[in-house]
Amino acid sequence: REAVVGDVRDCDHLSRQMRAHSPDIVFHAAAIKHVPMAERNVGQAVLTNVLGSRNVADMCAAHGVATLVQISTDKAVNPTSIMGASKRIAEIYAQAFAQQAASTTRIITVRFGNVLG
Repeated sequence: REAVVGDVRDCDHLSRQMRAHSPDIVFHAAAIKHVPMAERNVGQAVLTNVLGSRNVADMCAAHGVATLVQISTDKAVNPTSIMGASKRIAEIYAQAFAQQAASTTRIITVRFGNVLG
C-alpha cells in the first residue's frame, strides 16, 4: 500500500503513478470539499471535483486498475452548492463510465457526511 499525493488534474502525473505502482485498487479522495471555498472558487472546484475525477477514472481504466473507490459526499444528494453539484457530476460520470461495456475497471462511489450531532 502506498499513499500518493498529486494533482488529479494532471494526467501525466496520474499516468506515471499508475505505471510506477500498478495498483489493483485506487481510493480517490481528492476534492475541494469546503463549501464556502468552492462557492468562492467555482472554476477550481469544478476542475478538481469534476475533471479531476474523470481523469482518475480514465487513467484507472487505461492502466488496468481493477477497482476505483471514489469518495463522495452526502452533499451530492440534491445538491444546493457548487461543491455538492460538482461531486454529483463526478458521481454521474463514474456511473456512466462503469456501465460501458469496454470498461474493466469497477467503480464504487461511497458517500460520507461530516455532520456532527
